[in-house]
Amino acid sequence: MSETTDSNRVKRCLNIIKLILAAFPSIIFGGFTIIFTIQQNHVSNENRKQDQLQADELNIRKTFETYIDHVSILLVDHKFNRSNPEHLLYLRVKTLTALRHVDVNRKRDIILFLHESRLIRSDIPDTERLNLISADLQNVQFLGSPDTPYQLDYIYLPGIYAPNIVFSWCSLKYAVFDHASMSNVQILNSTISYSSFYQINAPNAIIGDIIFHRNNFSHAILIGTHFAGIIGWKEGVFLTNADLFVSYTFEESALNFHNYDINSLNFQNLRFPDGSFRSIDSSNLIDNGGAEKGCQSNVSQEIWLPRNNLTRMQISSYNIINLTVIETANNGDCAFFAHAPGESSLIQLIDVQRFSVLIRSEQAACNISAFIGCVEKGWSNISIHISYLQDNNIQINQHEIFSTTLLPKKVNFQTKAIPKQTRMLEIQLISNVTGPLSFCLIDDIQMNIFHTSK
Repeated sequence: MSETTDSNRVKRCLNIIKLILAAFPSIIFGGFTIIFTIQQNHVSNENRKQDQLQADELNIRKTFETYIDHVSILLVDHKFNRSNPEHLLYLRVKTLTALRHVDVNRKRDIILFLHESRLIRSDIPDTERLNLISADLQNVQFLGSPDTPYQLDYIYLPGIYAPNIVFSWCSLKYAVFDHASMSNVQILNSTISYSSFYQINAPNAIIGDIIFHRNNFSHAILIGTHFAGIIGWKEGVFLTNADLFVSYTFEESALNFHNYDINSLNFQNLRFPDGSFRSIDSSNLIDNGGAEKGCQSNVSQEIWLPRNNLTRMQISSYNIINLTVIETANNGDCAFFAHAPGESSLIQLIDVQRFSVLIRSEQAACNISAFIGCVEKGWSNISIHISYLQDNNIQINQHEIFSTTLLPKKVNFQTKAIPKQTRMLEIQLISNVTGPLSFCLIDDIQMNIFHTSK
């Protein structure tokens, strides 16, 4: 019985081995087929990628060459007029389209071509300049050398979109990049005298081995900028309302502005790397707050407008009233008067863009003073209101900051922190005269912005 069992086991093992041996060629062939198919697919994919890259390169080259040829012919055509807005618009459309369909090296070459063709230069009339606002120059590199720097003097590229753009060993004298978006820009070993970077958005920039001289960086956002290597600040550099918050350098003197006076290096309203503000413009922001403009004409100037359909307060001389009743502002001969019964008003809009960095940091507030009051035979009153407006003049909020029914006198008050979205202020003077023998007046209105802690 035991021998029979062992024999059966041996037979089963032999049968299994025979099956495996019979199937082995099929398994080997199937595995080889799978591997071969995978390899073929990989090779095919790589070939397709190469074909696509070659096709893309061919299209890019064709786009570039067609653009250069077309513009070159256009510029020598006697019908082409550089001062014709329609001709320049046509050229702008062609250029922006080409820039969207070529690689970074050819973008650079297009810019060089236009610069050499005197189409994007700051030393030609405005009417002959090609407008490249919103042009995509992302990742473009202008890489010169100590022996052969790129000659880009007078280049005119305001409003371009150029994150990661690089200028190394370039001459950029009298260049214009106003309002450009240039995050992570690098400007290294280059000459930038008399160049303008007004209101550029360039956080995390790298600026190295540069002498700043007669440059305009007013309203520039330079948060987190690395000032590398040798940095020098000469006269006539404007950093008004620029933002250098958390910028840094490994050379202690590079960002030390204590040795410069405000006439050679203008840093009013500048936020320093440590977040401080050391010089805030304290000038009066109210235009004609003393009512002296148009004093003898008995009409308000266009800078003061009535609110909605209310009667306009009038500019009048103090001679029309009994000076024994009230004291005057001692600041001129005229004031803003409300004589007629009912409501009257004046409004003035004030642009506070030059304080935008201080306002965005929520560290700006207003000082306001005025000579204000009413002479009444009733309950006449006069008040001052302030509104905070965004860029599109949408009101953020409004509140009354002073109101009185008393005889005119000098008053002073401060506002709370200006909302950080504010770009315009609206000052409203509102009077409600209740009787024919009453009147209200306001004179010597002054307002300035100051730095306050959060």
